[in-house]
Amino acid sequence: MQLVILFSFIFFVNTGKVVISILLIIEVSLTIFCGEISDTKSLILYQMSFDKIHG
Repeated sequence: MQLVILFSFIFFVNTGKVVISILLIIEVSLTIFCGEISDTKSLILYQMSFDKIHG
C-alpha cells in the first residue's frame, strides 16, 4: 500500500514538473513575442524557474 502511495506521489511530482515547464515555455514565448519585458529580465526569470524545476 505504501509503495502505491509513493509511486503515485512520484508520478504526481513528475507530471507537475512537466505541466510547470510547459506553462513556463508558453509564458516565456509569449513574453518574448509580445516584448512586454526586456530580454535580460525574461532570461533571469527563465533561469530562476529552470533552477526551481531542477533544483
